[in-house]
Amino acid sequence: MILEKLVSQGNDFLVTKTGEHSGKKSMSLMAIRLCERNFGIGADGIIWFDWEHKTNKLFCNLFNADGSEAGFSGNGFACLSSYIFSTTKTSTLTIVCSGREYQIDKEAGRIRIQCQKFALKKSNLPTSTEIFSPQYTLVDVGNPHAVVFDNKDERIVESHFGDLSLFPDGINVNLAQICENSIELRVHERGVGWTKSCSSGCLATAIVAHRVLRMNTPITVKQAGGVSVVSYCEKSDSYYLELKPRWIATVKFHADNDQALEN
Repeated sequence: MILEKLVSQGNDFLVTKTGEHSGKKSMSLMAIRLCERNFGIGADGIIWFDWEHKTNKLFCNLFNADGSEAGFSGNGFACLSSYIFSTTKTSTLTIVCSGREYQIDKEAGRIRIQCQKFALKKSNLPTSTEIFSPQYTLVDVGNPHAVVFDNKDERIVESHFGDLSLFPDGINVNLAQICENSIELRVHERGVGWTKSCSSGCLATAIVAHRVLRMNTPITVKQAGGVSVVSYCEKSDSYYLELKPRWIATVKFHADNDQALEN
């Protein structure tokens, strides 16, 4: 099996054509095997794709390292798009994942991902403990996020957002702080844990900052893996996430004897 390995802000992904792994169960099991860092190739996630050349659409299935399926990853989509742009003459394409479409283009060496469909919902945290901010915002940008401003206490992840009766499918938790004209962000990503960079979290947090806290765009979001910029287009009511991924290697995975050779 031939795969491409790319990285965006410390968030690494494998991308490969769907091929014989067309079933979700097969993809999930292979994701666990391939993403394992000691006995596999190692990655935060894998994207299986089929390219419909006539419509210039990439139909994708995205899986986390633990085998769970996700509907959106800005870093993952940026990695996939960067690979396609680097190996073809196209500079625009559409990614279709979990029934949603995302327009992608390349401008000045950076990948721009358009997000038009999203949903926000304000909720309250329990008031019985003093370590929590009283309010958070749920955002769906293709996968679910809980955005909490002005709270750095990591215990919030397990004590509230780890409650499966409230979030049966799990949820990504974004702990954000506004610092002058930018946002400092840490994300606990479902299926991954604390991550150097979560671009969907970056997008979700910027949307909350803009729509709820009235922060002006473009918004700079700083994470341990790097800096992202989120801009807003009023005409289309769309947000644009800008990223600059890097191609690491082409990998040949030997499924029979669990060996991977990087070229």
